[in-house]
Amino acid sequence: MKANLEFVGEEAMNGFGSLESVQLEDLENMVVSPFSKEEEDWLNEAMELFMIRNGMIDPIP
Repeated sequence: MKANLEFVGEEAMNGFGSLESVQLEDLENMVVSPFSKEEEDWLNEAMELFMIRNGMIDPIP
């Protein structure tokens, strides 16, 4: 997830950072994932690996 947020950009990350926790919960509830928790984790890892291998982001330690 960190890699995905890094790819989104600093401006977008700052926008999310200024949201109150209640607003974040509302935002999370508005977006329903069709994937299971395990599938989401796998997809996040796959996207991170893709971005690293294609020079889009630096590896996160």
